Amino acid sequence: MHVSAMEKSDQKLTSISGRLSFLGIADDEREILSRLRSELGPILDVALDKFYQRVNLTPELGHFFKNEEMMHSAQLRQKEHWETILSGVFGKKYIDNVIRIGTTHAKIGLDPQWYIAGYAILLDCIIQQLTARAAQKASRRNKSADLERLGKDLGTLIKVALLDMDLSISIYLDKLRDEREKAEKDSNAALEVISQAIEKVAQGDMSVTLDKMVSEKAPRLTKSFNLLKDGIGGIVSEIREASGLVGDSTTSISHDVDSVISQTDLQVELIAKITAATAALEASISSVSKQTLAAEDAVKKCAIATENGNKNINDASEAMRQISAAWKTISDLVNSIDGIATQTNLLALNASVEAARVGEHGRGFSVVAEEIRKLSARTKKAAEDISARARQSEALIKGATASVEKTERLLEGINADVSAVSGAVSLINDEVDKQNKSATSNHHESSELQNVTRETANKTKRMTSTCQALTERSQTMHSLVSDFNV
Repeated sequence: MHVSAMEKSDQKLTSISGRLSFLGIADDEREILSRLRSELGPILDVALDKFYQRVNLTPELGHFFKNEEMMHSAQLRQKEHWETILSGVFGKKYIDNVIRIGTTHAKIGLDPQWYIAGYAILLDCIIQQLTARAAQKASRRNKSADLERLGKDLGTLIKVALLDMDLSISIYLDKLRDEREKAEKDSNAALEVISQAIEKVAQGDMSVTLDKMVSEKAPRLTKSFNLLKDGIGGIVSEIREASGLVGDSTTSISHDVDSVISQTDLQVELIAKITAATAALEASISSVSKQTLAAEDAVKKCAIATENGNKNINDASEAMRQISAAWKTISDLVNSIDGIATQTNLLALNASVEAARVGEHGRGFSVVAEEIRKLSARTKKAAEDISARARQSEALIKGATASVEKTERLLEGINADVSAVSGAVSLINDEVDKQNKSATSNHHESSELQNVTRETANKTKRMTSTCQALTERSQTMHSLVSDFNV
C-alpha cells in the first residue's frame, strides 16, 4: 500500500520516541549535543571536506554528482542536517530531512553500504578531532572527569549518528519496498491487462491492443505480447490459407485418386484377361511344343523308314537285276532246249524215215524214233511254254524293275523332303520352345503385373481414405482458425 510523505513523517514521529528511549537519548544527551554544536562547526567542515574528497575519488559515488556545484550543494545540506541533529530536537523538521535523504538515496540507487561507509568516515574524523582537542584541554587533576565527559560526548554523538543512519536506511528500505509494491501492483495490473488481452486473442480477437500505460509498466511483456499476437496472426493466416489449399488439394487429389482407382480397376481386369490369355497361350504353345516334338520324332522315324525303304528298294532292285539275269539265262537255256528239241525231232523224223525204209527191221527203231519225236515235241512245247512264260516274266521283271527304280527315285525324293521337313520341324520346334519360354515368362510377368496393379489399387484406395481424413482435418483446422479475426 502506497504511503504519502506526510503519513511517513507522522509514522516516523511516532516511532522515533521509542528509538530515542531505547538509545537513552534524553535531556542530558540533548544538552551534550547543544554544547557540541558550537564546538563541531569547524570539525564538521573538515570532516565533510575530507568525505567529499573521498567521494570525488570514488567512481561508484562520483557519478551521482554532475559537477562541483552539485557536490557543494549536497555538502551544505548535509551540514545543515548535522546542525539539526546537534540541536537535539528530533521533531518534524528532522524527520522530513531524514525522509528526504532516504528517499533521495533510494531514488538515485545509492547502496546502503556507501551511506554507512560515509558515516564511518565522518565519525572517524569527528572523533579524532574531538579526542585531540580534549587531550589538549585535559588537566592532570581532572583527567578522569575529562575522559568521562569525552566518553559521554562521543557516545552521544555515535548514538545520534546511528539513529540518523537507522532512520535514513529505514526510509530507504521503505522507499524501495513502496516502489517494489508499486511495481508489483503495476506489474500485476499490467499482467492482468495482458492476460485479458491474451484471453481475447485465444478467443479469436486479434484486434486487441495494449494501452500506453501497460506498455510503460511492462515493456518486455508488451513487446512479447505484440510478437505473440503478430506471430499467431501470421500463423492463423497461413493456417487458414494452407487449410484452404490443403482442402482444395485433397479434393483434387481425391478426384484424381478416384479416377486412378477406376483406371486401376480397369487395368486389373484387362491384366487379368491378359494373364488368362497368356496362360491359355502358354498352354497352347506347350501343347504345340509337345505336338512339334512328336512331329519331329515322327519325321525322324519317317526319315529312318524312308532310309530303310530306300535300302530295301535298292536290295529289291538288285534282286530284280539278278532275277532278270537268271531269267535271261533260263531263256537262253530254254532256247537251247528248244533248238535241241527241234533237232531231236528232225533226227527222230529222219530215224522214222530210215526205219520205214528198212522195213520190219526198223520197226523197233521206228517206235523209238516216234517216242523220241513225241518227247521232242513235248519238250519243244514245254520249252515254248517256258519261253512264253519267261517272256512274260521278263516283261513283268522289266515292269517291276522300272517300278522299283521309280520307287527308288520317289524314295530318294521323299528322303530329301523328309530331311528338309525334319530340319524345318526342328527349327519349328526350337522356335516353339522359345515361344513357350517367352509365353511362360509373359505369363509370369503378367501375373506379377496383376499383383502389383492390384496392390497399387489397394494402396490407392487407402490413399483415398487418407485424403478423406486429411480433408476432414483440414476442415477442422479451418473451422478452428475461422474464429480468429485477423
